[in-house]
Amino acid sequence: MACGHFEIFQGLRVEGVVETASTLLVRLRDRTGRLNSVVYDFQESAERALHRARLEAWQVTCTSLTYVRHAGEGALIDDEAVFWQALT
Repeated sequence: MACGHFEIFQGLRVEGVVETASTLLVRLRDRTGRLNSVVYDFQESAERALHRARLEAWQVTCTSLTYVRHAGEGALIDDEAVFWQALT
């Protein structure tokens, strides 16, 4: 779904994470069962390890995510966690 200048994809779940050199390849499955992927590039190994741990935790807990893309940049968001933060 396109929303203004942002593209929004909801109901995604992490299927797997593959680390290579400076990147993380994240395999995501949508509500229809379609498999997609996102690649993140990191300059620092500590930052890459932190993101990998978060992605793998989302995979284990089957967390429903939203991917937001704008101007070549993208982010995976745990909507429920964001909503809870806003309420507290």
